[in-house]
Amino acid sequence: MALCEQHGILIRFDTQIFDLKIAQSGADELDGNAHITAGAMRHEVWQIFVKRIVDLLLSVVLLVLLSPLLAAVAIAIKMTSSGSPAFPSEEGRHQ
Repeated sequence: MALCEQHGILIRFDTQIFDLKIAQSGADELDGNAHITAGAMRHEVWQIFVKRIVDLLLSVVLLVLLSPLLAAVAIAIKMTSSGSPAFPSEEGRHQ
């Protein structure tokens, strides 16, 4: 391969050498070195953006839905121990 590179000869190889059924191949550069990549799919920019939006919306909805439970746990901690539920007292840390 190094000799082909020196003489400007294009090198191709069959990705089926690894028995990949649906992979798409490509070439990438990492730390200045060329790498041949094969993956099941390549995501478009809009797909990544939509996934990010869905992840954020799902996180906000779950946080809102679980906030009463989190508040109940904080109240239970406050009622059963001295100090703040978020910041334990000094004496509680040394026990």
